Amino acid sequence: MGSHGGKRQGAGRPPGRANSVSKVEYAKFSENARCFAEEALNVLRHIALTSQSEPARVSAAVAILNRAYGRPRQAEPPIPDEGFTQPTVIRLIAGSSENSG
Repeated sequence: MGSHGGKRQGAGRPPGRANSVSKVEYAKFSENARCFAEEALNVLRHIALTSQSEPARVSAAVAILNRAYGRPRQAEPPIPDEGFTQPTVIRLIAGSSENSG
């Protein structure tokens, strides 16, 4: 049985090969899809307001917010500076010779 996942010889698109969909075709597809944007937004609104399923309502609401404001950026970790200290890790080991006595 063959291996699953990972890098395999000959798998994937060859380096330097263009996408199978041209920029013109993609632009045409996007333009056609925009014709349905208002109707799709109305469907999402209906699901967000009336669905019996809470996950469906949340998913629809998130989709609406992402389209209105863009997807939220990932929070960046704080950059260490003079006021930043690394947390101290203390390990307690039960049954060590220091604790008995």
